[in-house]
Amino acid sequence: MYIDYSTVKTSSGKSHTRILLRESYREKVPLHSNVVTLLPHSNNAIL
Repeated sequence: MYIDYSTVKTSSGKSHTRILLRESYREKVPLHSNVVTLLPHSNNAIL
């Protein structure tokens, strides 16, 4: 499991950041990733 930060810019110029808890696993050759949960922004100090 790992924490993934993703920032997306909208067409209006605003940027939104999301914090995801992900898990990854391998089935034969390809690597797969699942989102376990979306973490709230209030937890930034803890992370």
